[in-house]
Amino acid sequence: MNHLIKGLLKCINITEIEIFLNYVKGISKLAVIELVNSLSIIKQVKILKLGLAEVDFGASEIKMLGDPLKQLVSLTCLQLKLDFVSLRDEPHCYIQFQEHFYTQLTQLHLNLSFCQIGDQGVIDLSSKLVQFINLESLHLDFIRNLIRSKGLSQLSETLKQLSLLKNLKLCLNFNQICDQGLNSLSQNIQSLHFLIEVQLYLEGKTLTSESYLNLLSSLKKCKKLQIIELNISSSQLAKIQQLGDHFAQFTTIQQLSLYLYQSQINDEILSDLSKGLIKCTQMQKLLLYLSENAITSLGIHELANALQNLHHLYDLALFLGQNQINEDGVKSLGYGLMQCKKLRFLEIWLENNQINYEGITSFLNSLLLCKDLITLNLFKIQNQFSLSAEYQRKFFKSKKLVEFSIYFE
Repeated sequence: MNHLIKGLLKCINITEIEIFLNYVKGISKLAVIELVNSLSIIKQVKILKLGLAEVDFGASEIKMLGDPLKQLVSLTCLQLKLDFVSLRDEPHCYIQFQEHFYTQLTQLHLNLSFCQIGDQGVIDLSSKLVQFINLESLHLDFIRNLIRSKGLSQLSETLKQLSLLKNLKLCLNFNQICDQGLNSLSQNIQSLHFLIEVQLYLEGKTLTSESYLNLLSSLKKCKKLQIIELNISSSQLAKIQQLGDHFAQFTTIQQLSLYLYQSQINDEILSDLSKGLIKCTQMQKLLLYLSENAITSLGIHELANALQNLHHLYDLALFLGQNQINEDGVKSLGYGLMQCKKLRFLEIWLENNQINYEGITSFLNSLLLCKDLITLNLFKIQNQFSLSAEYQRKFFKSKKLVEFSIYFE
């Protein structure tokens, strides 16, 4: 560590620093603090990425982080990874910047998962965040904390005031949020008129279908949205009527990642969703995580029909494991993918379905006709070991394929 510190002290004109000490066992707290203190000498730093996950810090050490960061007068981008650090109600202690810094910073990414943060911690942090009036990118990872609706509501009010945000990521899986908190987030997020990309991880057993619908309705009002990533996996989704109609409104979306595993998705719901996706005519990149549902070949047929009508689609990932798909389903999927003329990157998971030899060979033969694929990754295609070497040879003959992998169960 001493050699690293001595080296840093010589780099007085460096503008970007990345230091990751995440999960390093036995690292000295004093050495980490000394390292962070050395950063204050480097006045030209504009981008700082500092990883201290699982470092054995207490409140006093966390407060010490604020002093050296305060000296970085040129900083415009700050990323701090403090997962598994016991912050509790003091996640704001290291934010002690000089006044000009609050108007200077445009990117702030904080990883604060598994930190025992409750409502008061989020409320106090929000009082600091609201001062960053020129933020364009904000990432907050709060996975597995103790946050309830009260804390999320206050954070949501803060987000509304960060009116220049273009990129927002909130990870709130495995907290204690109910409809009141999510409805507050939905109400305030629609005020972010410059929002281009949003990533929301809101998996939770206490959220109802109505609150998820409110969220989708609010996102539709963000007219500049181009990239959406949603983890709203919940059995409540099965209660939503005409789910596809809500996604059909996202006509300008270019990238969609939708996590709906263990959500009781059946053929009717997938068919409805697929009809909505057809309306997303500008879609270029699509990820659907539909594992562990109740989807059969009928639903896959509707999904395949939607995919072949997305004429700009070039990157596709489908997670379809642990459903009830048979050979008819993968035949339909293969035919649909053949019609995706711009498809370049493809990843598919099919583990634990009901696909026989005929279905697998038909599916793989269809993919062989996708001549412009650059990357093809197929995972856990079941019980067909004899096919592996044969199709590897066939795919390797492709002139454009750069990355290829196929894994059989």
